[in-house]
Amino acid sequence: MTERTLFIGPNQQKLEEEAFDWAHSRSEDGIGRVLYLSSASDRHERVQASWAASRPPLSLTTDTLPSLVYEAYEKATGPHTQLPEATDRRALELSLDSIIADRDWLSSQSHAPASLVDAFDRRFARFQNVGLTTPALVREEFENSELPARIRDTTVAAYETYYERRQSVSEPWTVTYSHAFETIADADFEDLYPHVDVIVVSGFFDPGALEQQVLEALFTAFPTAAVLPTFTPDGAEGVDPATETIRDLYRSADFDVEQVEETHGSSALSGLARSLYQNDPPAQRSVVDDLTWRELPTPEREARFVARDIKSQLATDETTDIGVVIPGFEAYEGYFADAFETFDLEYSVETSSAPTDTFVGTVVENLVSLSEPEPRAATFTELVTNPLVDVLDTDAETDVVATERRVDSARLQAVRDHTDREIASAIDDLLDTLESLHTGSLTQGIEAIRTCLAEFGIESALDEDTTPVDVGRERAALDEVRRILASFEEVDDASMALSPGAAVRRALHGASLNGYRDTTGQVTILNHLDATGFAFDQLYLVGLTSEHFPAVRRHAAFFERMVDAHPILEVLDDRLRDRYIFATLLANAGEVTLTTPETDPDATAVVRSPILDELQRVTDIEPETGVDDRVGSREDLQRHIAPRDDRREAIDAAGERGDFTATQTIRANRGSQCASERADPDLSPHDGLLEAETVAEVYPKDEREPYSASRIERYVNCGFQFYMEHVLDVEDDDGVERTPDPLETGTFVHDTFERFYADLQDGAGDGVDLAAYDRDRLEAHMLDVALDELASADFEYSGVFYRRWLEQFFAGLGDPDENPHYGNPRPHQGVDRGLFVRFVEREHSRNGDALPTWFEAPFGEGLRGESGLEAFEIDLPNGGSVAFHGYIDRIDVTVDADDAHVQLFDYKTGSTPAMTTTTGGTTFQLPLYLLAAEEVLAGDIDDFDELSATYYQTKPPNRFKEPRGIESKFDSTAELRRFLDEVVPQRLQTVSSAIEHGRFYTTLLSQREAGCEYCSYRRACDVRPNQRRERVNVLNDDSQSYVPVRATARDFAVDSWGESDD
Repeated sequence: MTERTLFIGPNQQKLEEEAFDWAHSRSEDGIGRVLYLSSASDRHERVQASWAASRPPLSLTTDTLPSLVYEAYEKATGPHTQLPEATDRRALELSLDSIIADRDWLSSQSHAPASLVDAFDRRFARFQNVGLTTPALVREEFENSELPARIRDTTVAAYETYYERRQSVSEPWTVTYSHAFETIADADFEDLYPHVDVIVVSGFFDPGALEQQVLEALFTAFPTAAVLPTFTPDGAEGVDPATETIRDLYRSADFDVEQVEETHGSSALSGLARSLYQNDPPAQRSVVDDLTWRELPTPEREARFVARDIKSQLATDETTDIGVVIPGFEAYEGYFADAFETFDLEYSVETSSAPTDTFVGTVVENLVSLSEPEPRAATFTELVTNPLVDVLDTDAETDVVATERRVDSARLQAVRDHTDREIASAIDDLLDTLESLHTGSLTQGIEAIRTCLAEFGIESALDEDTTPVDVGRERAALDEVRRILASFEEVDDASMALSPGAAVRRALHGASLNGYRDTTGQVTILNHLDATGFAFDQLYLVGLTSEHFPAVRRHAAFFERMVDAHPILEVLDDRLRDRYIFATLLANAGEVTLTTPETDPDATAVVRSPILDELQRVTDIEPETGVDDRVGSREDLQRHIAPRDDRREAIDAAGERGDFTATQTIRANRGSQCASERADPDLSPHDGLLEAETVAEVYPKDEREPYSASRIERYVNCGFQFYMEHVLDVEDDDGVERTPDPLETGTFVHDTFERFYADLQDGAGDGVDLAAYDRDRLEAHMLDVALDELASADFEYSGVFYRRWLEQFFAGLGDPDENPHYGNPRPHQGVDRGLFVRFVEREHSRNGDALPTWFEAPFGEGLRGESGLEAFEIDLPNGGSVAFHGYIDRIDVTVDADDAHVQLFDYKTGSTPAMTTTTGGTTFQLPLYLLAAEEVLAGDIDDFDELSATYYQTKPPNRFKEPRGIESKFDSTAELRRFLDEVVPQRLQTVSSAIEHGRFYTTLLSQREAGCEYCSYRRACDVRPNQRRERVNVLNDDSQSYVPVRATARDFAVDSWGESDD
């Protein structure tokens, strides 16, 4: 009998060293004399490096058991090929589709969804592992089964159909997994591998029956050293029950057992691993020095903490071997990709992931979705903005995104109809190409996808260094997609229950990417299932929540009952497996950091993993909470420098060390200086202070004047906003709207109200008495005017939101047969009477002698479309003047034998300012319009006895309000007159001087009053409410700065003659 020794103990690395010494002492010199066998290849590079450290490198060969079996099969029987995984999967999918037809209880769909295929795939793989490799053997196993007939018969029928279909796509030289294992189990390995002297077996703890047979044949043929991490003397307690199957195999093969107590890494962690899940807790519990537990607020914070900690580790020791094990790899993958990029860390991924989570996989899913009837616009947008796809240029992509957001319909056709001809043509061509995925043959559908992948330039994008994707991962996904498409070449249309597109989508959802590499960085990222046997100097176990660890796979009741009735199909309990893996990770690490989140990404509290409860039982460990504030990236460094008083010195020092590039150092210094100066209430160039000469050059007087009332008010509200809009001409972001914006709405209403009255006038300056008209006629007139103005409006919208907007104006107006926007109770209950009909009603019943006389009356030079108007200037106290222009929305006039009363209205379709804003010096519209009205009416009215002006709120659908006018703030017409002739000119003098001398500081009003929340420039601004009062006090003493009364502690009543501004 050959020599056989089983090395047991807690530390994988030490066990393998002992096994390597044992094997080396029993092998001859030469290439490949020692064969290392494992269940997976993830660690093979590390194994080879460990062997080569003190032994001839070429004397060791590493292989997996399946790979060895296939190689041995070829040696024994001649050339062959394996059935590709994707082809095998197609056979299973089609076989399940065929049996579902008369078993509707098996699936709610007419075909087998990917999840059901996954479940049968795992079950049939277990069939092979336990030796149920033919339909006859499966029938025999289930012949006297206690299972209900429908489960028993369905299982047998599914396997028979699957077996037959797999055989039909196999070539004579194709070999299956089970056939290869069965054949090689009886082979003479010594004859097949005469150069091998010894084998080393590692990484097995729950092999199936076929695998055990082959392992036994190897044990018989060669001296064997086996490695099995073990944590209890008899292997039956603690976490060791997970290895019961492999221990039984070694025991039956009469392996000698050698206990290895020495360990690499932390002996304390090794001792901790031994104590887990023992019946009796340790006599003395203490926190292991090499184990830490950090609890962070969110998964994203976990990733940043780990990245920052790794950065610190590598800064002190670049040779540190670091591993990051993430049980919930798919949930955390994006966070770690972002964090490692931020902290400039290179890493390799040694675990599988789903191709549907890649950009390449998303492309294929998008193509399938676009082939279906009435595809969604969001799908096309996602496709054209994919960083690997080159369909449209950047401007066209932006246009598609904006159009999709603007158009109400979710359908692509609606977006297509609102794009230009070039984009519409691209959409049509793509949909034509993809039509075969829905209605064509399988061959046509597969070719359509291949054509798109080629035309999109994905391969070229992956060759570009600037493409912002994980190139290794995306290449793996592209290769997998190509394998999937190739697997359909053996499928005929007659056997398909799905359209080509749906079949490809199902195949994509059932595939996985196995072990791609982003870089060759020394940080290794793994799922815990792939981490068995790995040893790290520093290990991070991330996301230990009950959701991810243990990773318990949920089986349908259909399969749970199958295991109960047929124990041969039982697999290792997921909880036992994960406990064992956790212990091996602890025992093979130098230091371990555990991390948990307090909440998930949706801010829902999470439940910690049960493994943490066990750790607390044996160690009393508690998590360290709070946010990690160490410096690990430039972003962290900037946060730490910000509150320092010596920022400039700290930035320069960081630049000298190379933490900042030269460009970053310059930019940071400038930003620091800006922040420092903005923190001082005195004005500086960083507070929007320009020299008068600069203003004269960039914003000369002939551009500034004539002013409008709104432009003056914009400056008083916020000088910085005024500077951005009117001096620098920085345009406001064009937000994507579904209805007309406030400016468009206001213009439409103003124009409609103007024409409503103007068309009823006999001549300019004649009053319009609505009482002389019938209400029905006025409604019909308003409808005609409003529809005409709508048709000529400078905007175009569509969709349900726009229809709702129109209804707020037109509902209930005139004849329903003539009014297309009269209102409809479906699909929503809207307003019954809109703004226009209510305006007619209100105006028709208005009491008093004043008649509407002037509408949108222009004054001043420079108005677009107006000519022949004289300049309107207001004389200033310093002897100068300032020019204005604008339109007075409406002037109502009462003239009798004794006096003339002039009433001004300014329509507002939104909110109306309080009159105290006029007396308080932040609004100027009403006083300016009163002064301008005298000029407008000079040829018609010789003397004004009474002046009044107010806002007229006409907010759709039914908000009307006429507050007391500006005159109400004064005790007499004489005081109003004095306010208009003295106070207003003085304020305008200060405002115009402030603009001329470059005072473009941020608002002196409260953020709420200034509307900072809605300002488009707030990201470039630095309003500091805490120092607003200090700045007001400083600027009060500056004759060239305008400080409105409302921004001070003064009351207008003290400085002027009106009522108190309470």
